[in-house]
Amino acid sequence: MKASATARLATIDALRGIAAFLVVLFHIRGALGDNLKSWMPDWIYSFLSYGFVGVAVFFVISGFVIALSLSHKRATLGLTGRFAIRRSLRLDPPYWVAIALEIGLIYLALQLFPETVKSVPPTWDKVVAHIFYMQDILEYGNIAAVFWTLCIELQFYLFYALMLTLVQWRSAEFIDENGNFSKTASVWFGLSALLGIACMNKLITPPFPGLFIAYWPYFLSGALIALSYASRLSPKYFIGHTILLVISAVFKPTPYLVAALITIIFLFYVASRNLFSSMLSFRPLIYLGTISYSLYLFHSIVGWRFVILVQTLHKGPLSPTMSITVFFCAVIVSLISADIAFRIIETPSINLAKKIRY
Repeated sequence: MKASATARLATIDALRGIAAFLVVLFHIRGALGDNLKSWMPDWIYSFLSYGFVGVAVFFVISGFVIALSLSHKRATLGLTGRFAIRRSLRLDPPYWVAIALEIGLIYLALQLFPETVKSVPPTWDKVVAHIFYMQDILEYGNIAAVFWTLCIELQFYLFYALMLTLVQWRSAEFIDENGNFSKTASVWFGLSALLGIACMNKLITPPFPGLFIAYWPYFLSGALIALSYASRLSPKYFIGHTILLVISAVFKPTPYLVAALITIIFLFYVASRNLFSSMLSFRPLIYLGTISYSLYLFHSIVGWRFVILVQTLHKGPLSPTMSITVFFCAVIVSLISADIAFRIIETPSINLAKKIRY
């Protein structure tokens, strides 16, 4: 399989869009609760209750994208530093604005609609922990429900880049004569996969909370697909890892794992046939993928809060007509807020990050 680490991949954007939209629908469904049951078919209501699995899809995609972007780089501490700075410039500004907006809306709601406030304003130490993606490790809890995944993502970015640096530093052991990962490197990948699966199934408890280890199998799946796609690693290692995940799913199926496996198998199929420019190349999905980070960050702050505000002001169960209206309005409000955030916050961050070469 041949790959370009820089080409825009339509399928990846579409999967991002699907993942983000699933999470949006999950949270809006949760905010409306029983009001939806008066008009929504049971099978759709049940389906939306599993929208949180979009997070697992994100983790697989992140593993693929990060591994592909670094697949032909000479990993050094300098590269790792530049990589970390670039990711920081890309992710931090929208995230920090989301933190500030959530805090501001909490204070505003306390003044105008105190009955809608379900959490107290965060303390300064909690805010600082959030700024550095440390809130779960320090057990502060999250200011907004979706923020926890960013802590997991950041840990993966740093771990993967540092792992590549170590592998290439000890290149005699980990890189073969063709410049690909050796069997020794593959063994270490395998051991890390087993550790992650053990943590995922709660057979091993991480030394402290908030670590990404239990989600490492999802990231690793995406990374193995990318390394195979980039001709850096034989597909057999991906197949072996996937067999381990399937066995895990047979004995202890979870919605996250099932969604991840579906994504993994689909992504491997697309990569093996190099269909990234055509598969799921549907403009609305590409658009959702483009704004997916802003949509993920701001939908719970704006869309979810819109639903809570309407229900509070209405004072009673919503009629089917009103429930339908609120549901779709919340989706639209989430999309509009994400589009605005993408244009005025995220796009400048992307452009700034591109100035850092690695």
